[in-house]
Parts: sequence; C-alpha cells; structure tokens
Amino acid sequence: MMVEGKGADRLEHGALEMRLGYGFSVFHCLPQSLAEAGVGLDGLMDEATARELATQAGFSSFTVLAVEDPVKVFYHLTP
Repeated sequence: MMVEGKGADRLEHGALEMRLGYGFSVFHCLPQSLAEAGVGLDGLMDEATARELATQAGFSSFTVLAVEDPVKVFYHLTP
C-alpha cells in the first residue's frame, strides 16, 4: 500500500486542501527527502508520477484504491 497527499499536475487544478498540503510539503517533506539523499520530487505527487516511480521501483501492478479522503490518495502496489 502506498499513501500520498492528493496532488495535481498543476497547482491551480487542486482543491484548497491540496494547495495547503503542497505548501506544508515544501517546508517539511521536500527538505526531509533531500536530507535522506532522496530525489526531492517537490511537494505532492500526482498519480502519473506515483505510477512512474512505482514502476521504476519494480512494482508490476499499480491500482488507485476507492478510499474517500479529502487530502490523501491510496494506491495498491504488487511486486
């Protein structure tokens, strides 16, 4: 299972909660990623980026789960 903040391909396409999450993410998640030698992808990932990263990591299946949540999106990944 993978859980990510809801993102959009363009900031103005996101809901208010997503825009606030993006702001928080820039000041917490991004620096944490860089501090741990991560790739520092930015704030929130959209589905296409999450799918691409899962594929690069070797997962063979990527499914968006139908979980209703205003700020998070849930994915099911299989090796």
